[in-house]
Amino acid sequence: MLGGANAQETTAVEQQLLASQVTHLTYDELTDIVRDQNLDLENGFLPETLEMANNSCDEQWRMQWDAVQNLRILNKFHYHVLESVID
Repeated sequence: MLGGANAQETTAVEQQLLASQVTHLTYDELTDIVRDQNLDLENGFLPETLEMANNSCDEQWRMQWDAVQNLRILNKFHYHVLESVID
């Protein structure tokens, strides 16, 4: 049989790679997910973002990427809150 188990393994690996891919959004493409999802900005979104950003585990790169995206959103839509935690 052509393909066989290797074809299935390749498909699983390809699916993992697709799931791990990220897309860079331009500044204009960023949306205010805090407002859109009715998130608690100061007691939820901001502390969680800072914790994600401080994660130094290389294997958790996706968490760091998401933290950068969140910081960009804060910078665009909620600068006053971001400014309060920047030294």
